[in-house]
Amino acid sequence: MAKKNTNVNLFKLRVILDTEEDVFRDIEIECDSKFEALHSAVLDAFDFEEGEMSSFYMSNDEWEKGLEISLMDMGEEGSMSMANTALSEMISRPGDKVLYVYDGLHLRRGEEAAKVVHDLRIVGATAGGDEFVGV
Repeated sequence: MAKKNTNVNLFKLRVILDTEEDVFRDIEIECDSKFEALHSAVLDAFDFEEGEMSSFYMSNDEWEKGLEISLMDMGEEGSMSMANTALSEMISRPGDKVLYVYDGLHLRRGEEAAKVVHDLRIVGATAGGDEFVGV
């Protein structure tokens, strides 16, 4: 788990929609906000519908899925939920990468339905400054 960054009170996140076109949104959010608040901000920013399964995954430079932060509490020991996990617990420096999967159930239903899955990449963060640091 990342150390809490106590010098930052606002994250500025660039969220990129994984499509053929370059589609991105910049979201500003307080660093002590929960992942649930970021989830809501992403839904609003891209006009996604509520009520679909979604998860954040801590990621690396190859955009591999790491530790999952799920929308719902799975009740398993060691699992993390969006409602109980603060951004500052997991994002500690500019350039940290988080993969967001929206509508994960469609991903499991088959190849054709998987086309509606949206992988969003949070590619940079700043400590309230104007410039993004990251990829």
